[in-house]
Amino acid sequence: MKVSLFGITGVPLGKHNVKDARLDQTHKLVEADKKTYVQVDVAADTEVATADALAVSPSGRLDVILQDLEFVENRLERDPPEPERSVLNKIRTALESEQLVSAAGLAPAELQAVAAHAFLTAKPVIVAETADVGKFDEFLVRVLAESVREAWQQWTDRWSEFESTLSRSGYDTCRLDAYQVGIGRDEGGGQSLEGWLDEIDTDLARDATPSTCAGSDGRCYVHEG
Repeated sequence: MKVSLFGITGVPLGKHNVKDARLDQTHKLVEADKKTYVQVDVAADTEVATADALAVSPSGRLDVILQDLEFVENRLERDPPEPERSVLNKIRTALESEQLVSAAGLAPAELQAVAAHAFLTAKPVIVAETADVGKFDEFLVRVLAESVREAWQQWTDRWSEFESTLSRSGYDTCRLDAYQVGIGRDEGGGQSLEGWLDEIDTDLARDATPSTCAGSDGRCYVHEG
């Protein structure tokens, strides 16, 4: 994972160990032979475009917002097509309120409409106060935690959008529930998720009746237990 510094000085660049106290406690409990910390690559602001997350000073947070806002306004001046234009206007409203793109409440379809644009504030942006800079390796624990939390939220949003799309198309999403909760089997007699999605593609190609959540025995093991 790469973390780019923006408006922060005095932090050595390069590899840093993420010294999570929970790992230290676990190491003592299990008495493992070796303890290996997660490593983060701390980079300068010149590498912000390729960073996974940004660690910014309080003033640096406003700077990255303004950079994204400038890009959006320049793009809108070129009269982009829909739905990109509508999404950019939504992003502009959020940025003008000093919100991040990641907090603009964009649906997966809206994110896809602007996927070609590498917004800085679409990434996790974590503010480092003066005290955090002095204990930067400890601060990296929060950077990592917030990055993982945001990635998980994006995944669940996309999963929900996928379920909604299938539901609107007439497919029962029970099978998706089975795969998500990990019951260890598909109620379709051992069929893989890929196999079921192929089945959907075949239905769509044939304009056939959508598959249901019931397996070969007519039962749904998620809803019926």
